[in-house]
Amino acid sequence: MRQKLLLLFCFGLFLFAGKAFSQEVSIRGTVKNEMGEPISSASVKVKGTNVGTLTDGDGVFTIEAARGKTLEISFVGYETKDVPARNGIEIILQTSKNDLKEVVVTALGMKREKKALGYSVQEISGDKVNQGSNPNFATALEGKVAGVEIRPSSGLPGASAQIFIRGARFFSDNNSPLYVVDGMPISSNSDYAVGGNGVTGTDYSGRSLDIDPNDIASVSILEGQAASALYGTRASNGVIMITTKRGEGLKGGKPQVSFSTNWQMDQVSRYPDLQDQYAQGSNGVFSQTASTSWGPLISSLPNDPKYGGNVPNKYNNNNPTSETNGKYWNINKGMWVLPQAYDNVKDFFQNGLTASNNVSVSQGGELGNYYIGAGSTNQKGIMPSSKLNRYNFKFSGDFNVSSKVKIGANANYVSTDINKIPSGNNSYLFEVYGAPPSYDLKGTPISVEGNPYQQIQYRGGTFDNPYWGTKYNLFSELTRRVYGNAYVMYTPVKSLSIKYQAGIDQYSTDREELNEYGSGGSTGSITNGGLTNRTFNSLLNINYDKKINSIWHINALLGSEINDSYQRYISETGSGFVIPGFDNISNASTQTASEAVYKNRTFGVYAQAGADWTSMVFLNLTGRNDLVSSMPNGNRSFFYPSASLSWVFSELNGLKGKGFFGKIRASYAQVGAPGSYIPPVYVKHTSGSGFLQYTDIEFPFNGVIGFAPSSTLYDPNLKPQNTNSYELGTNLSFFNNRVGIDYTYTSQDTKDQIFAVPLAGSTGYSSIEKNAGEMSSKVHEASLRITPIKSKNFQWDINANFTKVVNKVVSLAPGVNNIYLGGFVDPQVRAAIGYTYPSIYGTTYLRNDKGEIEIDDDKNSSTYGMPLTGEDGVIGSVTPKFILGINNALRYKSIKLSFLVDWKNGGQIYSGANRLINLYGTSQKTANRGTETLIIKGVKASTVTNGSGGDANDIVISGANNFQTLYSNVLGNISEANVYGSSFVKLRAV
Repeated sequence: MRQKLLLLFCFGLFLFAGKAFSQEVSIRGTVKNEMGEPISSASVKVKGTNVGTLTDGDGVFTIEAARGKTLEISFVGYETKDVPARNGIEIILQTSKNDLKEVVVTALGMKREKKALGYSVQEISGDKVNQGSNPNFATALEGKVAGVEIRPSSGLPGASAQIFIRGARFFSDNNSPLYVVDGMPISSNSDYAVGGNGVTGTDYSGRSLDIDPNDIASVSILEGQAASALYGTRASNGVIMITTKRGEGLKGGKPQVSFSTNWQMDQVSRYPDLQDQYAQGSNGVFSQTASTSWGPLISSLPNDPKYGGNVPNKYNNNNPTSETNGKYWNINKGMWVLPQAYDNVKDFFQNGLTASNNVSVSQGGELGNYYIGAGSTNQKGIMPSSKLNRYNFKFSGDFNVSSKVKIGANANYVSTDINKIPSGNNSYLFEVYGAPPSYDLKGTPISVEGNPYQQIQYRGGTFDNPYWGTKYNLFSELTRRVYGNAYVMYTPVKSLSIKYQAGIDQYSTDREELNEYGSGGSTGSITNGGLTNRTFNSLLNINYDKKINSIWHINALLGSEINDSYQRYISETGSGFVIPGFDNISNASTQTASEAVYKNRTFGVYAQAGADWTSMVFLNLTGRNDLVSSMPNGNRSFFYPSASLSWVFSELNGLKGKGFFGKIRASYAQVGAPGSYIPPVYVKHTSGSGFLQYTDIEFPFNGVIGFAPSSTLYDPNLKPQNTNSYELGTNLSFFNNRVGIDYTYTSQDTKDQIFAVPLAGSTGYSSIEKNAGEMSSKVHEASLRITPIKSKNFQWDINANFTKVVNKVVSLAPGVNNIYLGGFVDPQVRAAIGYTYPSIYGTTYLRNDKGEIEIDDDKNSSTYGMPLTGEDGVIGSVTPKFILGINNALRYKSIKLSFLVDWKNGGQIYSGANRLINLYGTSQKTANRGTETLIIKGVKASTVTNGSGGDANDIVISGANNFQTLYSNVLGNISEANVYGSSFVKLRAV
């Protein structure tokens, strides 16, 4: 009995000891780099298990692990390290010798080793995107990616921006890239076109504005057709792939709560150079009702015979007194005022303010992970009444149903509310910049006392006082948007996965454009517009990835996609308010309404096959066939192939393991873009007698609604615009990745362009949409990465991105030398054969065969000594010679500083503002009109024979009135005189 008790006691003691030995304990440690700096968000896992966590901002982690276990620590850009699990441990990670194992996200969300790619893909972390806290995702990319040009429309809240990846490809179609968020394409463009062919009304924001940069984990730019070919027709301009935060990598961790706030102030950095000496008027005569500043000197106003306080006139009862001496009568203020120059421009602008606040909760475990976030962006613009209020809410998560089944979803809700300012011909800045310096724009009442709808304005006609306009007119957009997707992935065996993903992107936009009673001298107008945009996307992918042996590795993909889109536009416009201030369409005496519905569907099947040999040579082939509903029957099916090859020559014996990486790559791809074919239809129509008089011709009769054939004809043989792309490049890194160089050359040729070819009026149509024309692009892009200094306490990293794009219009339709794309009557934006795309087209100087300007040398002419006007032609190119962005990141101990220098060299713009201030006499160029003399370089027109030769011009222009003629009547009517270089060097994202 005693032996049995002893045996039981020993057995129990053994069990207790075993349990005590195997019990998990809490282990706390720190992860740092070679410089002794903590590494945030490094992955710490118990090797062989799913237990893991991430380090915090100080590199500290806490994890539960049994004694004797091994911890596996990893972080992007560093070598993975295994260490024994023990408390108080400090782990030092070594920088990776090269980027061989770097993984990037490519088409359809596939993750590939960067070295395996035969084409250029650039990836940016969410932190770099958010550097500078720019609330607009599109403009936040400026200067940060090679091969990408971004053209903001303005610096106002919610302003649209054009993004060109490796230049433009199409004459009159969309050149914007496809946006893909978490594997699903979403809408990113403006839903409305700016009125008056882009020169009247207001700007409309692009829907990429709805993306909150704070939610972004990483961005991959698929620049070439080979990179984006699997997306088919929609990816002809490249792809911007956005991966948002999902809480991944937090396995076994506790919920993490993050909060960030950012406040940013905007100030106008540069104002136009304006004169402050000459008063309102014309031909040297003071006039308080003139639009121009070609009057007398401001200092002479007290002596003006009509308004001066020093001379007898009706305003001082023909008796100047001490109260009137040295002053003049201001008819708008109704009082005697001292003559002075007002800074109307600085007075009008205000300091802008942007406040961004974001909060998120994320957690991960063995069963999955989630991320919940909310953010607000509130922006006040630098112009009165301009503002943006955006609110973002996001959920995303993944759930491991079993070892073979995984599901996930993400959902986003966005509310974006924008108050805008008119642009182009309707811009308030024309009134601000053109205001005479003697006119107190801010201090003068904006309306007649007792009648707020009768403006006081120095400039008559259809223009608004900018202070009155920002107070009473309203131009707003309110968009409410929901987008997201859900997926299920089944992995029957390790090398095979099947994933189905479905997503929706739906939003509605309400816009209101109110010109208040009294706007532009009218009785006002209002437009209420509504838009519903809904896109459904379905993706099925079967992915196979298998390492055959130590030499061969293969991968393949087979999939299908359905994209179904629906847009409905409704609009009602009312004009002529009956009751001032009652801003409702029911108060309009004339009301019209319109509705338009668009439906499109694309079905695509695609395949990809790849193989690599000894992790040195990589071959990848893709093909996709799309069936598009927007094309005519018989031409709806298109096939697009691509092929890429890369050779990692640093894997050769003798180079391997030397801290050097080298790769050569080449690719070919073909991607197209369909047009929109519309069969002959009837549209609502009205017409009258035109220039004929006394005929009473009217259609339709007696106000009955009538329809007529559409003036645009569509070619029933329409086929897609096809882009063939060839790409060559190399990736090099030296000294354990302390220096890295990436270079890519791309040749793109887009044929069968779809655009409106003009037709003779005798055909009954104005134009026909058909295939015609060709445009080529030659692109050089390079990236340079250098870490010149790297020590324990100090590090300096430099990243430079270079882009050079040359777009040339090769051909158009037979007999057509250029086509209109937008703009004024003069100047315009056009595509012209032999010139870069797009070109500025307008009135030129008359020149001889040497390009010298011909000068009017007729002594009896009012424009004696001034340039003569030539024919219309190309007067400028929008495309810059190159773009260079240099980002510097410096760290001293725990203090970090980063800034971006953005250099754009070349390119030209037409400046309507500069034309106006010269024409109105407010520019600094006109300041010395009374004393200056000018000889314009050129040749005398009468000495030019058959366009050749000519004597050098020596005619002197002098006198204020002659300068008024020069700027107002001559140069103001020659568009070429108002084309300027658009080069700049800017400091961004500090």
